[in-house]
Amino acid sequence: MRILMTAAFSFAAGCVLYVLGIGGIWCAVIGAFLLLCAAGFRFLLKKNLLRKRLLLILICWAAGLFWCGGYDLLFLKPAERLHETADTILIYAADYPQAGTYGWTLDARTAEGNRRIAVYDYEPEIPEVSPGDLLEVTGTYYRADRYRDERTLTDYADGCFLRFRLNGELAFAGEAAPGRFWTVYLADWIKTMLQKTLPERAQPLLIAMLTGDRTLLWQDEALTGAFAEIGISHMLAVSGMHVSILAGFILLLFGKRRWSAVLAAALSLGFAAMTGFSPSVTRAFVMQVFVLMAPILNRESDAPTSLAFALGILLFPNPYALASIGLQLSFLATAGLIWLAPQLREALIHPLEKKRIRREMPRFARVLLHFVLTSLAATVSALVMTAPLAAWYFGSASVIAPLANLLIVPAGEAAFCLGGGAAVLGGIWLPAGKFLGSIAGFCTEYILRMTMWFASAPITAVYAENLLTWVWIIFSSAVFVFVRIARGDLRSYGRAAAAVTVTMCAVLMFSALESRGEKLSVAVLDVGQGQCVAAVSDSAAVICDCGGNGFENPGDTAADYLHSRGITRVSLLVLTHFHDDHANGVSQLFARVPVEAVALPMPAAEDAERAGEILQLANDHGCGVLWITERTRITFGEARAEILPPIGEEDENERCLTVVLSAGEYDAVITGDLPGSLEMQLTAAYDLPDAELLVAGHHGSVSSTTQELLETITPEAAAISVGANGYGQPAEVILRRLQSAGIAVYRTDEDGTVTFRMR
Repeated sequence: MRILMTAAFSFAAGCVLYVLGIGGIWCAVIGAFLLLCAAGFRFLLKKNLLRKRLLLILICWAAGLFWCGGYDLLFLKPAERLHETADTILIYAADYPQAGTYGWTLDARTAEGNRRIAVYDYEPEIPEVSPGDLLEVTGTYYRADRYRDERTLTDYADGCFLRFRLNGELAFAGEAAPGRFWTVYLADWIKTMLQKTLPERAQPLLIAMLTGDRTLLWQDEALTGAFAEIGISHMLAVSGMHVSILAGFILLLFGKRRWSAVLAAALSLGFAAMTGFSPSVTRAFVMQVFVLMAPILNRESDAPTSLAFALGILLFPNPYALASIGLQLSFLATAGLIWLAPQLREALIHPLEKKRIRREMPRFARVLLHFVLTSLAATVSALVMTAPLAAWYFGSASVIAPLANLLIVPAGEAAFCLGGGAAVLGGIWLPAGKFLGSIAGFCTEYILRMTMWFASAPITAVYAENLLTWVWIIFSSAVFVFVRIARGDLRSYGRAAAAVTVTMCAVLMFSALESRGEKLSVAVLDVGQGQCVAAVSDSAAVICDCGGNGFENPGDTAADYLHSRGITRVSLLVLTHFHDDHANGVSQLFARVPVEAVALPMPAAEDAERAGEILQLANDHGCGVLWITERTRITFGEARAEILPPIGEEDENERCLTVVLSAGEYDAVITGDLPGSLEMQLTAAYDLPDAELLVAGHHGSVSSTTQELLETITPEAAAISVGANGYGQPAEVILRRLQSAGIAVYRTDEDGTVTFRMR
């Protein structure tokens, strides 16, 4: 079994090098070098176990590299050659169209070649298409690893190498073939039955857990933010945990028999297919099959071997699955459960095995304590292995996750089983399904209430917004790994936990004191293509704009930044105007952080709907509203914000507010998307200060940041809030203009969040 583990991990190492590091000719060079080393070891070393293992590692490592190179030639390069070519093709719809921020997307398969493509359009109206429909579409191919000007492997990880932008209408070209996509219809049926059998409040959560459809759940931004903040988001995504619950429930229901093991494996396969064979689910399914089939085949189940084999099964059909965040986190969490959890559990439970404890403690109490300590060991082990990577991707590490998982996840497991049972029973006899659904509703209600209760705690997570926090996150994982390597006992793990807790308190205290010691800091947050500026003075905060298309919601980005500084309230939110790239994160910001007041310009007719939504949010959260029609000054901490009313009225950009942040002799000017022609009117209408910082207008667009504005305010530095885009922002002429004026230029797409401090 360990031979299989060695071969699979070595093959995966070659894939890792290729996908995340080298490629092209270097792949062949390194692969050939590894084979030469293998040939040399074969003749130089004696025939023993060491030589056998070395040869296996080197050959499989080279095989991984060569396979990735061949995979590119066979599958990737032909797809990429179609980039920016127009065509009319026949496709099968593989799912229902999904609404997005800008239009809709349809997962599809080409009728010729069965190639997976993502058909999309920027039209707001979603077409009525069902899985299996044969469609004729006209449009243009684009590489799926290019998102505007940046490379991303997200679609490649799902096996989609091409996008197809529609240039006309969808045309139905033949009868539907729904049987080919039965898993989508099965998921849709389960969703329908859950809506019939479950209480309304339970439906969004259990639909997400059982089918992977989080559309309803995303409508409650406060709840989804709470799940992420307390470290139980894995409950929402269909993951390996759900496969294990399903198989475990079948074995519990029917006992550990051969036929029940086969049934559990078959249902796990159906569940994985229904949820689209996501990498984390596929990994769990393969490992579960190893566990279930080992007794039937009279073999021992070896967890490291099954993990390695699952990884190989995933990477052979698509090496780019390595780029899946779900796979990376799932693999590390499982590695923690295999490598760290058993020893940690043994250290925690060992005191309970003493004769005195066994004699004095009731059996029920010991069983309950065993369960609690086992769950705690599993949660801590998974958290230790995944915390640095999760912080890298999501910007935070939950400190309340062990307790939250301990008290909430068991209820989630029960709700998952009861909800699935309710859907099946509902299809047979609806009253029975509703009865079981009502019990599932009680479990779900407990989950929802406990989640919001945990999220209301003063400290739920640390946010990776500064170097000190990163040091703490890495230290916290490293100290537990060191104790595991040293085979420490309960006392060693206790010391590790104490060290992590004490250093966490020090980091939080330092962050809070740092904010109190600043007269003004201005952070231009990295929110992708958009703008969000956070100004902090003596623990009071003003947010200017909150929009963008970054990896996470801009409201979450702003809330995480404030929490990392020990700030729990926003004194004022200023929206320069209502466009999505400046305002689409407002609802999430309201859900995460109390906002005392919001300052708005009078909206144009086309933005009345967005303005109405923000007014409703302000009303729901007890937030004051300031309509800026004249020069307005607001004090926060030791600083002040001066808000200048719109200069023009033609369109939303001309109706932008201008914000001047000041503390002592330090000034920062934010003009939103104000056009250059109105920048000149602004300088004529108001006495703008000599500024130390300019947040460049309209994301560095050629239409803003005029020479006249620069000569008037003479900034020392300019920050450009920009992400991947197709608008040519920031414009080269603007960059040259700033550099010619001797202004230091910072860009969020290259430098990440940029912070300027005045002490």
